[in-house]
Amino acid sequence: MAVGKLMYCMASLSLGLKMKNKKTREWKRDMERKWRDKEMEWMKELAFLEIGNWSLFIGFQATLFGL
Repeated sequence: MAVGKLMYCMASLSLGLKMKNKKTREWKRDMERKWRDKEMEWMKELAFLEIGNWSLFIGFQATLFGL
């Protein structure tokens, strides 16, 4: 009887650890996905700012040199 309870406890603990690891992996994957999405948003914003800055710079040169 004690052996059966011990086996049951070990199986429960093993299953619990597997579920915890699975949830941890899912959480980590979700966080990585969120950060990757944020980085993509930031890169897009930077690209738009860079394009805007270049167009302002070119426009300034055109007015400065009368082009």
